[in-house]
Amino acid sequence: AADRAILLDARSKRVRPGLDDKVLADWNGLTVAAIADLDPERARENCRTVGWDADRITATAFFGSGADLIAGSDVEVVIEATGHPIAGSDHAMAAINAGRHVVMGNVEADALCGPALAALARDAGVV
Repeated sequence: AADRAILLDARSKRVRPGLDDKVLADWNGLTVAAIADLDPERARENCRTVGWDADRITATAFFGSGADLIAGSDVEVVIEATGHPIAGSDHAMAAINAGRHVVMGNVEADALCGPALAALARDAGVV
């Protein structure tokens, strides 16, 4: 309870993002370091569409597969959001086996094997 109070107090002192160019991920201390998409150029274009500037896109590594991202980057957390149960499960297992934390935005994969992935992550010392 004391830890929670400390965190809530610290959060209450931060400047809340308004309707300007603040990036919510940066405000929370997260940065998108890498993106995997079967079509990396389409992913870059989507980033432009949502307002990313050229510097931010250049600073982001783009990969043609989740496996390539996990093997070729040093990200700490992988967000699995393919919506494909088999690919999502494979990505999550690869990330866990590489010592990366996983956020499952893929309900299909989570429904298919969420408890097994959670056990694998627990055994690997990641979340």
